[in-house]
Amino acid sequence: MGSRMREVGRDMTIAGVAIAAPGIAAIKMATDFEASMTRIETLVGLARDTVDEMGQSVLDLSGETARSPVELAEALFVVTSAGARGAVAMETLTNAARAAAIGLGNTSDIARTVTAAVTAYGAENLSAAEATNILVGTVRAGNLVAADLAGTVHDVREEIRKLPQLHDQLWDIFKPVRNKKDMEQFEQLLGDEALRQDFYARLRAFSRCLHISLSSDKLLDVFDEAKIDTLKRDWKQFSELRRSVQLRYQETVDVREFEPKIQKLLDDHVVALPAETIIEVVNINDPDALKAVVEETGVSEASRADRIASATRRAITEKMEEDPTFYREFSELLEDTIRAYRERRLSERDYLNSVVDLASKVARKDRGREVPEPIRGDDDAQAFFGVLDTRLTTSGGVQVSGDDAAHIALDIVGIIRAHLIVDIWSNDVAQNNLRNAIDDFFFDVLRDQKGIELPVEVLDDIELKIMDLARARFAG
Repeated sequence: MGSRMREVGRDMTIAGVAIAAPGIAAIKMATDFEASMTRIETLVGLARDTVDEMGQSVLDLSGETARSPVELAEALFVVTSAGARGAVAMETLTNAARAAAIGLGNTSDIARTVTAAVTAYGAENLSAAEATNILVGTVRAGNLVAADLAGTVHDVREEIRKLPQLHDQLWDIFKPVRNKKDMEQFEQLLGDEALRQDFYARLRAFSRCLHISLSSDKLLDVFDEAKIDTLKRDWKQFSELRRSVQLRYQETVDVREFEPKIQKLLDDHVVALPAETIIEVVNINDPDALKAVVEETGVSEASRADRIASATRRAITEKMEEDPTFYREFSELLEDTIRAYRERRLSERDYLNSVVDLASKVARKDRGREVPEPIRGDDDAQAFFGVLDTRLTTSGGVQVSGDDAAHIALDIVGIIRAHLIVDIWSNDVAQNNLRNAIDDFFFDVLRDQKGIELPVEVLDDIELKIMDLARARFAG
């Protein structure tokens, strides 16, 4: 053992390992190396003379690949634990070490993956060198490291046999649909976002498995051509459905939905689908864009209505904090309209007309009533007016008029503007100053001068909403 430890210590330097205290560090690494080799003897069950021969080969390989003897010994333990012996074990280790040397990953991870591949296909059908070359190509093509694939290699027929289950799981989503040839019903069912995301996940799983299966010459060993044709036909149908619902519900397309190599193989084996296009979100602020959707041919009125409804919902969500009173009202109107159509209380034509009307009103901020004259054309003041309107009363129980509420909104906007400084929303002191100024206005002006009642719970709620609205509308 002593001579081999000295040799290991020398090889640590050869392997390029930085050592602060060469003697101590070399002894430590030599001890670790000896421990790893001893595990092969005691846990794997190889004879001592065999282990000694392997140990010398490991030291030689360390000098060749600049991988430390300890790393190589640990990888050899992985290889021999999987059942590899003799020349096959050393060939696997040699190829793994060389792959690690060019940056493929840790030697043990590479060795584990290569050993699994050779075991799955048989050494007579796949050598360690061939398995390593395949691994190198796969890792580089997928921008991975070997650890990403460790433990994933096994008999391809195991993957092929998963196809029917994944296929059935896709169809299970559409059990509520009676007419399985009516894609309109499929699309309407997927109007539920959670269900839609579940559909996407199941389709991805099925697609990847189908990709692996079509890549293998073992597919016909498991299924006949009729079954394979059914799987390919349904993949095409579900992929087209995915594109349709992404357009219908105005979703941002993930161009990585299927990796290019998977998409190409599936297209080659099935029928090439139309080129992936980025879905353009309907701009509800553009009357011509709305008109183009309404007049679109080839899709149902309900599908067009859903596109506009989804675009309107998106616009409302993005702007909600800037004018919660206005956008919350239209959000509720929109959801009521969608619900009325789903419950068959609206025809497709009425549904389309209703969502177009709502989208147009949201775009032009039509509040459905006359805006008080003092704040016409002042979008900021109108937003704060929405927080105050109908919530303020005098000490005599008389509701404050719209014009008076509008003037109060203007005063509040003035106070906010007067207190705006750079980075106010990350400055607690500046925010407290603004909050105190609003407090003073409510008590000194509204309560004491104007006689407006300010119950504590009402005041707290109004001030909270004013601060939230100020944060949303005024950048610091």
